[in-house]
Amino acid sequence: MTLPRATVMVLVPGRRTWSFELDHRLPSALLALLMGSAIVGATAQRCFDPGFGERRCVNASDLTGNLNALAWPEPASRRAFVAVRPASGARPLKVKQAPLSAPVVRPAPLRNAPTVRPGLARATTLRVNALHLGESLTVDVFDASGAPQPAGFQALQHLMRCRISGEETPIDPKLIRILAQVNAIYDRPILLVSGHRKPHVIGTKPTSQHALGRAADIRVAGVGIEELRDLVIRLGARGVGLYPEKGFIHVDVREKPRYFWTYSEEEGEEADLRLSGGHASHHSHSAE
Repeated sequence: MTLPRATVMVLVPGRRTWSFELDHRLPSALLALLMGSAIVGATAQRCFDPGFGERRCVNASDLTGNLNALAWPEPASRRAFVAVRPASGARPLKVKQAPLSAPVVRPAPLRNAPTVRPGLARATTLRVNALHLGESLTVDVFDASGAPQPAGFQALQHLMRCRISGEETPIDPKLIRILAQVNAIYDRPILLVSGHRKPHVIGTKPTSQHALGRAADIRVAGVGIEELRDLVIRLGARGVGLYPEKGFIHVDVREKPRYFWTYSEEEGEEADLRLSGGHASHHSHSAE
């Protein structure tokens, strides 16, 4: 006896057609397939039908035992399920991450100082107002070839003497050349706060750049001390200290490594690593 058989074809929107042959012993299988096709078809329709606006596909794992989710998907504000598949043959995007390393400290650009013109290296005249003595001087310190003028240096040495002891010492020509260039750039006299200081006077050490005739504390009327600091660094100063509370800068031509700092009464002396390229000297201004 030949058993009756039936062929069932399942049409799924957006999918291929599935067909199954069933006999009389599997009546429940037919119902299961019909229900399955309804579930898959409704899900596919909701995934691809643009009429649902901002609603997204219902996650199929949520449909088990809950057919109401097909008719009433949850609002996008509560759950958004978006499937993203790469295009065929597309390679995954690789993101390169820079290796972690310590930041490199470089000297900060000097933006405040005016441009130094080539001819200024031959500045020959120096005007100085010695604030600590109440004296002024205008003198030729270099000749046209750039050689020091003995008479001018002798007069300048006397003007930059220690204000406490009156002691004089020879002044380094490299320091005078920087001061003469500053004088020429601004066309204003150098206001000398302090020049030579005798060792052991006002706490001056014998190794101080002031004691060696290589340093001066200065200001220029109408010029900010930060701008003045940047300028003397460009002109070749090897030691420069900024004193905002007192309104002047220290400038020297030391033979030791270059060193730049800022001083305050509260914090004391603090090395300026931006200007020194990240290298702090162990020498303090008080030892210079």
